[in-house]
Amino acid sequence: MKQWIAKACMAKSSYLLALLVLVGCGSGDSAQQPTPDVTAAVVETVTLSDAPTVVESGAELAVTLTTDKAVGKARTVTIVWRDQNGETRKQSKVSLNVGQRSHHFSLGTAFTDTERFDHVAAVQLVVQQAGHADAVSASFDWYATAPAALLFNSNGFQWQNAEQAKVLIEQGAFQAPRTTFEPWALPTQPTWQEDPYSNNTWLLYYHSLGWLYAYDFEFERSGDKAVLEQLEHYLFDYASKVQRGGSNNYMAWNDHAVAWRMEALSYFYQKYGHARWSNAQLQQMQGYLRDHADELVDLLHDPRYFAHNHSMYHALALYNFSFIAPYESALRGYREEALVRMNELFEEMVNTTSGVSVEQSTTYHFIAMELFIQANQLAHTMTAEPLQELAENLSEMVAFAAHLIYRNGGATALGDTDYQRTIWTERLLRIVEEGAISSAYARHLATQGAEGTPLLANYVADSDGYVIQRPGYAYSRNEVFTFTDFGKKLFSHGHHDAGNVIATDNGDALLIDAGGPYLYNSPKRAYYRSAYAHNTLIVDEQSTFANDAKVLDAACHEEMCYSLGRIDEASYQHWRLVVTQRDGDTPRWSVIDIAMSKAGTSQDYKLVYHFPMDADVTPVAASAQCQTITLASDKAYCVQVAANTALTVTKWQGVDDDNYTQGWVQPGFGKRLPAPVLEFTGTDQQLLAVTELRTAAQANQPMATVQAVNAAAMTYTVELGRYTLLLSDLASAAPAVHVSTHN
Repeated sequence: MKQWIAKACMAKSSYLLALLVLVGCGSGDSAQQPTPDVTAAVVETVTLSDAPTVVESGAELAVTLTTDKAVGKARTVTIVWRDQNGETRKQSKVSLNVGQRSHHFSLGTAFTDTERFDHVAAVQLVVQQAGHADAVSASFDWYATAPAALLFNSNGFQWQNAEQAKVLIEQGAFQAPRTTFEPWALPTQPTWQEDPYSNNTWLLYYHSLGWLYAYDFEFERSGDKAVLEQLEHYLFDYASKVQRGGSNNYMAWNDHAVAWRMEALSYFYQKYGHARWSNAQLQQMQGYLRDHADELVDLLHDPRYFAHNHSMYHALALYNFSFIAPYESALRGYREEALVRMNELFEEMVNTTSGVSVEQSTTYHFIAMELFIQANQLAHTMTAEPLQELAENLSEMVAFAAHLIYRNGGATALGDTDYQRTIWTERLLRIVEEGAISSAYARHLATQGAEGTPLLANYVADSDGYVIQRPGYAYSRNEVFTFTDFGKKLFSHGHHDAGNVIATDNGDALLIDAGGPYLYNSPKRAYYRSAYAHNTLIVDEQSTFANDAKVLDAACHEEMCYSLGRIDEASYQHWRLVVTQRDGDTPRWSVIDIAMSKAGTSQDYKLVYHFPMDADVTPVAASAQCQTITLASDKAYCVQVAANTALTVTKWQGVDDDNYTQGWVQPGFGKRLPAPVLEFTGTDQQLLAVTELRTAAQANQPMATVQAVNAAAMTYTVELGRYTLLLSDLASAAPAVHVSTHN
């Protein structure tokens, strides 16, 4: 890519002259120069080998100077690169050959002080000689390229460390990061069909070639060329055997593998290509890079990746490549393709109204913020200009994330997210710093409530279906937290979790999300995505939701908050009211479920509630009696369920057999641990159920009650002690909730 030979004229943003100045040997101060030798040979022509019209920065430019006679006395040529303003950008010296008329040189073409890499310069090589006409080469277009150190690296960095270098070099093994797979001994001559763990995540990392960065790390540390030769062996072996469209392992040209591998290929080509590789190797790798670029262009137009983080990786890999092959990119439109797609994704990947990622995952909401920042930073590095003004979008995304995080740094394991990680506050504040994002909510978290804007008691992302509530919120008080999901049907990294309720008491998780995905190609993933892995109502064992749920109302009144949503499936309708109260620091959650068959037939109803993996759950047969939940902190709570039909109580924990899977959490990728679950099952045409979650000390207090006021209009009253809620016209398109308070 450093010398893509072409004859086309290109647009020129500046005009540079490389001045070749002949001076005597032993040059010093100009005032001390000896009198010029008037008999010295004169340069008549300046010729560029192969007559290139395009040269990319970093390449070696073959130049021949022809003098009118053989050089009789040693001369040096000072090569000065100057722009149109006369500013010197670079200097180097070469010696003319005594006794020769033709003088051949290989000139470096990089400008070491280039601040941007998106411009083209029209260049001529000029030899100025006092008393003689200038010798001028043919003009060519000089394209800036970026050094390897500035290229995008979203994957290889995981191996650029001493630990991974030791595994790869001392053990001769490949290790997939952030997984539980043991290091695997690399064969000297891989077939690249290897799949020792029958797992596509392991294969993704293997075929990304990101692990070659460990060799690069060790070479930088030790200077051992044998290490670099190993890198090059695997690099070219892969390029020879794993061709686009060939008979490859199914993950070799997987979309994400292609994007990550393109990052690695671009980096190694730029860092070592012209310094070490033969012309044949350069041409081979140029063709292989072009194959990847063409594949990425196809992926950018693939509807499977609409609004998907993978599409941003595709675009970033192609955009990144365009700065090591700018001329090829200009001919084929690679950079423009990437830019168009990145700007589209800024709108697709996030609901610009609410600032919520559309991928329905806590993890991927954070990844979206990081990718947006990285895309803008890469553009700024390469062009000195960001792609878009994303401040408002990112501020809204940070606002949602800040409300999603618990006091202890944990967060709801929404969608494909590890269970019970407490990294989220730290990660959010790092994002805010790296992206220079202005967020009063993040400031509130960073200063533990001393500065910034307090979190809202009632945060509603209406169009996404998410409600986050903290009744009576103040940072100085214990935090009572509820997250309710009346969101859209499963998309991307989301789950079948309509109606899911998460509850925490000052950071102590009570109702939890099991997390996911476990492993992407494992049959066990189906459990984590299903309704069974969430605090939902399951009807007739339907583990998925075909339709979007909908938030109908959400508000707070004094020390009480509620959210009301509807789930409308083919055979049934379900309304769920979630009420969170606090009495000082004592929390109480009440969940009211109203569900009915559309056909008027009996249905099987199953209320599912998940608890922390270290909780001790003691069930009793009577559903309305206290099902004791004792946390690791020794705090005790009760779950009680009263309904219009008899309910059977079943506890599950770590069950996975041919008949049933239930009671698992995913604390890390590829890991699963047993966790207690209570299921309350019954059969009727209609379900009218009240679930209470409160401290064990409150268990003997009256439960909430639900009474139909107008069955035809589906109007109900809910008595909650101090509060009465009137649910008006649930069957209508716009039901209402009215709150009254009792002294």
